Amino acid sequence: MEVDAKAEYQAATVSHWQISGFLGSMFGFNVNKLKPNLKMAVHRIGIVKNKKANAALAQRREVGRLLADGKEEKARIRVEGIIRDDFTMEGYEILELLCELLAERANLIKTEADCPYDMREAVCTLIWAASRTEIPELAEVKKQLTKKYGQDFEAAAIRNVDGCVNERVIQKLSVQPPSAFLVVNYMKEIAKEFKVDWEPDEAEVTDPLAPIPAPTGATVTSGAVSGPEFAALYASAPPSGNTPPYLPNVPTSEAAAPPPLEASLSRRSVNTYTNQPTHYYSDTSFQPSSTQQYDDAPTHPAQSYSAPAPYMENPPPPPNAASAPAPTASNGGIPDFDELTARFERLRKRQDRHDQENASFTF
Repeated sequence: MEVDAKAEYQAATVSHWQISGFLGSMFGFNVNKLKPNLKMAVHRIGIVKNKKANAALAQRREVGRLLADGKEEKARIRVEGIIRDDFTMEGYEILELLCELLAERANLIKTEADCPYDMREAVCTLIWAASRTEIPELAEVKKQLTKKYGQDFEAAAIRNVDGCVNERVIQKLSVQPPSAFLVVNYMKEIAKEFKVDWEPDEAEVTDPLAPIPAPTGATVTSGAVSGPEFAALYASAPPSGNTPPYLPNVPTSEAAAPPPLEASLSRRSVNTYTNQPTHYYSDTSFQPSSTQQYDDAPTHPAQSYSAPAPYMENPPPPPNAASAPAPTASNGGIPDFDELTARFERLRKRQDRHDQENASFTF
């Protein structure tokens, strides 16, 4: 029975270590995940370096064109981007070396419980730079190192406790703008590379160690105009401001001259607002300001303009309606009721007279 109990104890111990190893490999530090990600990070850094190098060449060519066109302030802004990419690539090269170092010493990291002193800076630098780079593999490296050395070690590395992070990596991956001295020297080298005749204004750079001052737009006026003739025209133009709007030339007379006779006769003699004849209202002729005459229109005495009378439901007849001859059948018009009545009376009297003559002849 003692042999059976000992065998059961050994089997339980082996299974316990197997389970612990399985759980440790799943949830704890795994060197088989650390080493491949370190090598993949080295490969990724090489790809990013080639991509940045090709983009930097195009950016330098663009800066040379801006300097040739006189757009110095815009060129300075582009140069800041070029310097930032150069700094980033220098920091990536340091991270590449540290990744290769940890990949070669992965077995030492696995066997040692604490971080070796000579590898402390490399481990802390990779943890610090994982969230400040474009390398996704460094995030997995940071996760494995945190599982190995704990959350406190990770927090100390992120805060750079005791200067454990590489100083050059901190400088190259920082977000501080470059100094004015460095920007001006970059612009000199680019102008020399593309054979552009450009010299910096030393008076503008007061402190070479300070960042480049903000653009003021002083070079926009001369650089935005193409050609010397257009530049002279632009310089002689008045400054833009609150200029009065353009107004066409209008005659100074208070009232315009009356229209020609043909134009007035071609219009309808009905007021379009009230749908009533215009002679129901007062005379609406204009008062001309000048003695302008028309060859084919008779002159009329000038009369003052007055507002139309209020609208009436049963307007009175016009004053000149009695003098106007009524249309009759004799002059080609349609006979009205009075004319028909008079004609009927004449026929009736003629018939009565004829009847009386016939009656006297009979007796």
